[in-house]
Amino acid sequence: MFVSTRMNADIYVIALRGQLGHSAKLGLEVAILGAQEAHARHIILDFSDVTWVDSAGLGKLLLTYHHLNRKKVGISIVNPKPEVHEVLELVKLSQIVPIYLSIDDAVHAHARL
Repeated sequence: MFVSTRMNADIYVIALRGQLGHSAKLGLEVAILGAQEAHARHIILDFSDVTWVDSAGLGKLLLTYHHLNRKKVGISIVNPKPEVHEVLELVKLSQIVPIYLSIDDAVHAHARL
């Protein structure tokens, strides 16, 4: 898994590429910690290039949501591939973590909060 980040105001975008599984958890965790150190109020996970997600990756996403929620930091997922989106829907993660079509959609939704 390759991770890149960028920040705009209080929004931190984490772009993930590859498979989100057990071996990728550390990269995601480090990026989330970086977002917290930058005092982000909303973290957007760009799933455009995520090709696969397993139970370890799903578990990490859920734990991350609960951790950030306690700190009043929002999190959302954008642009997952259809097969990844299907998995997120199947486990009902989309009922907890909002999924948007684009980064702009997630930014606009965050601005309305």
